[in-house]
Amino acid sequence: MKLTADVKMQIEAIKNPSRLNVIDYGDTVLLTDGWKGPYIKKEKAIINLEKIRNPRRRYRPHSGITGSAAT
Repeated sequence: MKLTADVKMQIEAIKNPSRLNVIDYGDTVLLTDGWKGPYIKKEKAIINLEKIRNPRRRYRPHSGITGSAAT
């Protein structure tokens, strides 16, 4: 397997899932550390994307709810 940017970022997500975020765009997700990150098609992901944090679950600015109650 060739170590491309998306594979390297997925390996980093396995090592430290709390450091990365997943932003869902339908059939594609953005796996980012806040500065950079690759777009990955969901069917080509080698990790469980549900275990990586989703910033939308933590903060909804229009609802006034933050934390685990925002899910």
